[in-house]
Amino acid sequence: MRVRVVVGAALALVAVAVVVTLSQSRPRLAGSNGVRVVGFNVAVEPGERACQQTTLVDDAASATLLVGSYGRPVPPLTVSFAEAGAAKPLARAESRGGEHEGDLTFPLGGTVDGARTVRACVRNDGDVRVALGGDSAAPAGAAVVDGRPSGGVIALRFERAGEESWWQLMPTIATRFGIGKAGFIGAWTLPFAALLLLAVWVVTIRLLLKGGER
Repeated sequence: MRVRVVVGAALALVAVAVVVTLSQSRPRLAGSNGVRVVGFNVAVEPGERACQQTTLVDDAASATLLVGSYGRPVPPLTVSFAEAGAAKPLARAESRGGEHEGDLTFPLGGTVDGARTVRACVRNDGDVRVALGGDSAAPAGAAVVDGRPSGGVIALRFERAGEESWWQLMPTIATRFGIGKAGFIGAWTLPFAALLLLAVWVVTIRLLLKGGER
């Protein structure tokens, strides 16, 4: 009897924990440009613009970058993403300035439909020098600041629109679970793996209950 009570209580606690965890809603990452943040590697003086080639990921609704302003309020910045040869940028966002240095998020004014290669630019519209977080890079791959290689590349993160729970992200997670594996593995493998795990739990619980009855 005690074993049944303990097992039942444990299952109830696990169920509550799973539901609470998967129901939490928050902004979710759409992707990044794959650049690590190891320091402030790109300095942009007032009036200058830092540009680099990057990937604008699918489902992106905002872009986040690390901005340092040497202890002063962050000046107004303009972030834009444009395809090669395009007359207008795909997305453009401005900040009013006055924020504390750190991660700043720029809404793109819509959701990106399909990943694409773009030229990403950050323009310093204020009167305070800023430094952008990222990694060091060779001149050929470095961000260009007003025509000169900066010696670094800017790290960019892209978030999806609004807030989503893990329940809402399940189809996306299942699809990505099958990426980069054998050809026969697809989105079906995640729910299949979950069913296998559930079967293991069922067998384990049955063994525990049988052992407790002896």
